[in-house]
Amino acid sequence: MIDVDGTHTRWGVWSPEQLNRDPDWSSEKSLNSFELLAYLKFAAAITGDEKFENEYRRLIDEEGYLENASHLNNKNPAWQIYFDLTMEGYLFPILLKYEKDPVLKKFYENLANEWMKKQTAGENLINNLTYALATGKKVNVPQTIEFLKDTPLDLVDWTIDHTLREDVQIVREPILEEVQISELPPASIRATVRWDKNPWAAVQGDPHQVREPVFWLWPYWMARYLEIIKDKN
Repeated sequence: MIDVDGTHTRWGVWSPEQLNRDPDWSSEKSLNSFELLAYLKFAAAITGDEKFENEYRRLIDEEGYLENASHLNNKNPAWQIYFDLTMEGYLFPILLKYEKDPVLKKFYENLANEWMKKQTAGENLINNLTYALATGKKVNVPQTIEFLKDTPLDLVDWTIDHTLREDVQIVREPILEEVQISELPPASIRATVRWDKNPWAAVQGDPHQVREPVFWLWPYWMARYLEIIKDKN
């Protein structure tokens, strides 16, 4: 993705020259390969132009992009950031909806199942719901419903410092490079949410800002659409 200065944006790199042959891009190899496969598959589906499908198959057959994507769920822990989890989730509905090759579709199904299996706490509602949209399997429903019920309506991003608590431990997981707590806080005592932020973070919030309500409205209407929430709920 070329910016106004004629060079690529910071993360907008999907070419084999960088992802397969430049060690500096090793950390982005699996996710960016997976992204480009989804982009090309979507472009092929909505335009009907064979050039997108041809390039999609070329990257799989000649450049190993499917092999690159197969490492999505077992990247080097030092490369993992929580933001990537949400980015990955956006791609599964595209590939599982538009892929017609049964072998490739099974590959994407298995990849999605492995991806969700690592998120048993159900902490990210968007991931729960994009997985349900992609596979038809409704997962972590109690956590999703509880979050929507328990979240405060105050959108001021109050500072939350869990390091002061005595009932949790400070840990370095699920993200190696961040200070986190051992138990996921209920929605009522978390900082206001963006779904690309790590909800396990030990210290969160900036009281100088007010968050947008999209963090609640987006999963709520997705859950309604998927009939996870019905009128009786």
